[in-house]
Amino acid sequence: MERQRGYQRHPRRLKRLEAVFTSGDLTYRGILSDISSNGIFIRTNRGFTPGTIVSIQLILPNNQLSSLKGIVRRSTKTPLAAQKNGMGIELLEKDKTFIDFVASVFEARE
Repeated sequence: MERQRGYQRHPRRLKRLEAVFTSGDLTYRGILSDISSNGIFIRTNRGFTPGTIVSIQLILPNNQLSSLKGIVRRSTKTPLAAQKNGMGIELLEKDKTFIDFVASVFEARE
C-alpha cells in the first residue's frame, strides 16, 4: 500500500466504514477512509507500528461484518488536524463478504 510519488499499485476508493482492529491484547476503533482490493487505510490516533499483524472487523452497509487480517505498512501520527492520522494496511486474508463489497464499490464508480 505504500504510495510512490503519485503511483498506486491498486486503485483506491474513498469509503467511510467503522473498523475494529486488534493486535495481541489491544483492541481499538477507527474509521476506514479508503479501500482497495489489497489494502485499507484506517483513520485512528491509535495506530500500530509498521510490521504489526492486525485482525480487523469492518462493519459494512446493512450491518454485515467482514473479518480481515493484515500487516501495517505505514503508520502516521501527527498533531496537525489536516493530516490523516492512521495506518495503511496490506491485507493478507480477506473474506468473501469483503471481496464482494470491494467489487460492488468499484463497479458502482465505473
